[in-house]
Amino acid sequence: MVENVRGDFAEIGVWRGEASRKLIRLSSSQGKKIHLFDSFSGMDEPGSFDSGFHPKGRFDTGGLAGFRSIMKSHGFSDNEYFAYDGFIPTCFEKVPNNVRFSFVIIDVDYYVPTRDTLNWIWPLISRGGILVLDDFKPMNDMECSKAINEFLRERNDYYRLDFLNFQLFLRKEV
Repeated sequence: MVENVRGDFAEIGVWRGEASRKLIRLSSSQGKKIHLFDSFSGMDEPGSFDSGFHPKGRFDTGGLAGFRSIMKSHGFSDNEYFAYDGFIPTCFEKVPNNVRFSFVIIDVDYYVPTRDTLNWIWPLISRGGILVLDDFKPMNDMECSKAINEFLRERNDYYRLDFLNFQLFLRKEV
């Protein structure tokens, strides 16, 4: 998949870490690190382009300590991943400048955090890297779908790999 692409893995919007646990194993098998981003205290206030289906605080894991406890209960130690807590884009400020990515999953549901994440992460994805966008409904002009549609219209440096179960898979071409 991305074994020969330079860069680490990232999951942005991890909740209880179900996908993270699989990604830790996969990234480790390729000799790569994984970076996990979340507020760990639930959703922020919905914006004007969001339905409010996920009210403020939904998906709270008890903060970063609560998340780490969940991961430990599944057999993962803190040193197997980097976790960055805080709302987007503040959590991105903690990432070292030299980090690049080969595989990224974005699952943050709302418009502004999706837009801000795409603007931050795309330049950091190496050529050939994979970006997975969750909860994408192409005909919807609300929530994360609005941000994803804007991103797709503004760019021509990706190849659309697949669209499955409301997940859009892109490969960076340039």
